[in-house]
Amino acid sequence: MARIRSNSTLACRSAFLLVAMFLSVTSAAPLVAQDDAARGAGTELRQPSPYLPHSHWAVTALRRLTDAGEGLPGYDVGRRTPRLVEVAAAFQRAADGAEDPALREIAAGWLRLLRDEFGATPVTLTDARERRGTPFLVPAGTVAASHVEGRVAPGIGYDEPPIEWTGTTPLPDETWAGAGLRAHGAITSLLGFDAQVESRSDHVVVPAAYGVIGAGPVVLWGGRRSIGLGAPESGAITLGDGHTFDGGGLHLTSPISLPWIFRYLGPFDMELLLTRAENGDGIGVTDPWLGAMRISIAPHERLSMGATRAVMFGGENAAPVTASRLWQMLLGDPSVDGEGEWSNEVFGWNVSWRPPVGSLPLALYFEHGFDDASGAYWRAPAIIAGARLPFVPGLPALGIGAEYVYFSDASEKNPIWYRNYALSGGWTHERRALGHPIGGHGQGIFGHASLDLLDARLRIRAAGWLFDRGEENLFAPEREGRAVGSRLDIGWRLTDGLEANAGAAYEDGAGWQETSARLQLRYTFGVLR
Repeated sequence: MARIRSNSTLACRSAFLLVAMFLSVTSAAPLVAQDDAARGAGTELRQPSPYLPHSHWAVTALRRLTDAGEGLPGYDVGRRTPRLVEVAAAFQRAADGAEDPALREIAAGWLRLLRDEFGATPVTLTDARERRGTPFLVPAGTVAASHVEGRVAPGIGYDEPPIEWTGTTPLPDETWAGAGLRAHGAITSLLGFDAQVESRSDHVVVPAAYGVIGAGPVVLWGGRRSIGLGAPESGAITLGDGHTFDGGGLHLTSPISLPWIFRYLGPFDMELLLTRAENGDGIGVTDPWLGAMRISIAPHERLSMGATRAVMFGGENAAPVTASRLWQMLLGDPSVDGEGEWSNEVFGWNVSWRPPVGSLPLALYFEHGFDDASGAYWRAPAIIAGARLPFVPGLPALGIGAEYVYFSDASEKNPIWYRNYALSGGWTHERRALGHPIGGHGQGIFGHASLDLLDARLRIRAAGWLFDRGEENLFAPEREGRAVGSRLDIGWRLTDGLEANAGAAYEDGAGWQETSARLQLRYTFGVLR
């Protein structure tokens, strides 16, 4: 039976939890900079700062700098929604101290764009002792239009009576035009906020509305924001891109240096969050809680490692949340007092390495994950392996990369990827796959490129993929088999404060197509005090 579990991995899961908690509370010492040019490792990163979604151009730019060894010491690329101040610190560091003059010029262009888009005040690094806590506000207005068609929602259920698999559900095509407003700023030197509201034809949406508090070496946040955890470019095994959650969490302001022998692990970073996933069929368990924890280390300037554990638990129509059940869940036991299931978890860990190949800025990475069962790490794994060339020699404006994606089918002792017998909504949120966009069982290849021209005022992002989804996929049986897709995004800074963005995506499978297109014009009004 696919839903029968073993607890032989409890020791490993317990060790992961307890070691991470021990390391995070036994030291709060900021990481000492590796050189005089290293910025952002101290109190300047404690200033209030909004988070950037993974789709933002600056997040891609930050990843490219990190892959080239010019990012912040110990920065974790698996945190897919970095803070604005972290991005600014990395751009400033590379603009001042990168060995390659061409790279310094590119980073300086990125920094100018960032200041123009978000205002000079939140992007300028200031030591906490120099800040006076003057409130400020940076408003921006947008007009946009969008069209999507051919979408489907993942199936619900499992593949085993009485929990049958429903298959996908077609979603209505959507076309809208509207306007929006974004405002971010600070109320005091340690309290900030970010809010976005958009009208979309006949309705209003709130993509973001949250506050942030700098509490010494820790940043606290609460509200609605986009979150993603995992290193690959094509999507994360645990928490993928483009999802908005209502919840709260905390993370370290910057990587810390651990005590005792643990200092040899290098810079240590950690993030925790708690929210709710919106899924289910309204009959079984629906809208479970979703918690996640990520830790990372960098034992060498060329080597970094990270791990993410995400778990759904409880929810409507589930057994009540109790201290005993929470403790069982933290130790890796999904059952309710040894019977049935109460939680569902996905675990992923990654390694990134920059091999010493002369002046070639090559980055290799590997992510491995498993879904909620003993032995799944080798009997039913997910594997993503890739390489990135962040700055092509002779054409540093261009960055390229490629990945191989593999998700195993279920084994006799392990469940189907992203499905769950008790939490029948599976690993989904708001009718979308919560993890990797391939949707589980299957394999494929993914390629991507970034091109920044005209002092980075013109930015082009392109991606293409070939996915072969299996019969146990979240989108099976309707989208089982091969599908070819592509995506293109263009950003053009027309003048100071004014930017135009256009994007389109297309995926074509056996008997189905999914397309989307979006246009946006944004103007930043500057800093108001």
